[in-house]
Amino acid sequence: MAFCAVLLCLPVPTSPAQARRLLRPLWAATAGVTVLSLGYAARAVPELTKRVSALAAQGPVVISGHSHGSVLAAATVLQLPPTALPRVSLLTHGSPLRRIYARLYPAYLGQQALCDLGERLDWRWRNLWRDTDPIGGPIFGRWGTEPPCDTPAAESVDMRLRDPHAVTIDPADTVPPPLERHWPYHMRPQYQAAVRDLADRAASGSRSLRSPP
Repeated sequence: MAFCAVLLCLPVPTSPAQARRLLRPLWAATAGVTVLSLGYAARAVPELTKRVSALAAQGPVVISGHSHGSVLAAATVLQLPPTALPRVSLLTHGSPLRRIYARLYPAYLGQQALCDLGERLDWRWRNLWRDTDPIGGPIFGRWGTEPPCDTPAAESVDMRLRDPHAVTIDPADTVPPPLERHWPYHMRPQYQAAVRDLADRAASGSRSLRSPP
């Protein structure tokens, strides 16, 4: 089995119980994959850039960023050296990159910057979002009538999750599924499938680098 590291940019857990609740589904979703949780800090992006570069030298890496952590993840990708990029994929969920940051900081995270981000990764990027999420949203969808980037690959980035995920009562429960809104994406099967897909695509990039010319 190829080694793959999944680095998570999540809000810092406030208790051990919360940390277990956040990370338990991820261990189940990424069996055999190293999971590292990173919080917010003044040196978060430089430290994450250094860590991703080191891990990419060993094998494929999937950077997973939730909410404002997706901004840290995007900033990291934009600072990665070209030698690391073929082995890196990006998974954002509940991301305010388009809804908030592209509007507040268009010179840094506007439409062109987001297109450049996808190009740097050769579009190994998935973004999970819900209509009910008040913070996160699509990255490239609903820009208007014109496509946001010059490639159809941008259309495959956004993945809309139904919320609630069902309208009928589960046989093991007594009430319908609740609205999940901004949390928790990482417990949904679409997240697990995206991790596997992005890990496979990053592994393909890693193999191509090792292949002789």
